[in-house]
Amino acid sequence: MQEPRNTKSPDSSSSSVAERLGDIDPELYPDAPLTARKAVALARLLQDRAMQLQTTPEKRQQEELERMMESPHDKATLTQMTDQSLRSKAPQRAVDQLIHILDVQGIPRFFSGLDRALLQGFRSFGAWLPGVAVPMVQERMRRESANVILPAEEEVLTGHLHERQASGLRMNVNFLGEALLGEKAATERMNTYLSALQKPDLECLSIKISTIFSQISSLAWEHSVEVLCDRLERIYREADRMRFTRSDGTQVPKFVYLDMEEYRDMSVTAEAFMRTLDRQGLEHVRAGIALQAYLPDAWAVQKTINAWARKRVAAGGAPVTVRLVKGANLEMEKVDASIHGWPQAPYQFKNQVDANYKRMVDFGMIPANIKAVRLGVASHNLFELAYAYLRAKKNQVLPFFSFEMLEGMADHVRRAIQETGQEIVLYAPVAANDQFINAIAYL
Repeated sequence: MQEPRNTKSPDSSSSSVAERLGDIDPELYPDAPLTARKAVALARLLQDRAMQLQTTPEKRQQEELERMMESPHDKATLTQMTDQSLRSKAPQRAVDQLIHILDVQGIPRFFSGLDRALLQGFRSFGAWLPGVAVPMVQERMRRESANVILPAEEEVLTGHLHERQASGLRMNVNFLGEALLGEKAATERMNTYLSALQKPDLECLSIKISTIFSQISSLAWEHSVEVLCDRLERIYREADRMRFTRSDGTQVPKFVYLDMEEYRDMSVTAEAFMRTLDRQGLEHVRAGIALQAYLPDAWAVQKTINAWARKRVAAGGAPVTVRLVKGANLEMEKVDASIHGWPQAPYQFKNQVDANYKRMVDFGMIPANIKAVRLGVASHNLFELAYAYLRAKKNQVLPFFSFEMLEGMADHVRRAIQETGQEIVLYAPVAANDQFINAIAYL
């Protein structure tokens, strides 16, 4: 690809992003640093191309979401509908709760005419046939969210993974479920992960430490880390034993990501990650960890992991991967701190988060660093993606990083990003039908 040059802004032709990379105009926003100006121009090119690639159903869905975002009242109603009404296993209780919400809040106006009519019918007649009405509502919710939360049933999930692989995408599967209430549930979740790694169509799996050990405690640091290391070792060894066949016929070991959760678990997650991979026989295991830029401490953790990984690679071990995200648990962090009277763990302002994210991207893109710690730049913000791409291009490290996006979120944007030729990994939450209620929090 050519280095971006100073030319006129691209027209609205349908040529791919890769063909038009030379057209980006760095003269926009002349007071900003050159890389930032180029990133703005590239983000605009990507946005233009994404709009060309957007399908009619995607436009309808986007318009519905925009209507919802413009109405705080409708957002509150939808949250209550999903969070309260369907948690009860008793159909009559669920119907009563949903009808109560609709009576008090009204039917959300952002819904389509058909959906509003269906909700009005439910409001009028749902109480008469709760055993019929509730399954219909649940099935409707399941279908509406199926592009974001994939069905975990094997025949459906396998077909989707095949389709994504055929289109040149890599998939990172995350099994959603309820919070652990004891070690029995932890054992069941461990077995779920081990079984998933044996599926030939699954390449990459994301797990959380809170799903494999129910008794994590900061006051029992060493005990928590040791138990986690023992359990992670089982998962890593199984991943290393199994093979995934890519589209070109190449066979690679399975890959396991550690997701990051609340601030309280960040240090123990990172420690368990490094300490487990230091165990004998795991020197060549493919593994990764997520870091959340909205936490100031994430910068220090990134540097610690980087120093450890450089020693690992120098000793003949395999590189690891860090997935950089802005952060997925902001509201939980705020509520938890407020309840306990603690200082807020995350940054207080968005520009601080954005600055930390770019600092972590810049550090990760240093050639000596990224060869030991591959970088997954996870975002749907086109400026962030454009900035990371241009930084990697300037540092000549494009083969060592990938874009990471959410399954089903702004697919037209993902298709535009894919035209850069850079690898894309989709983070795909999945839930079985009997576990779908636990996916509501993710939605």
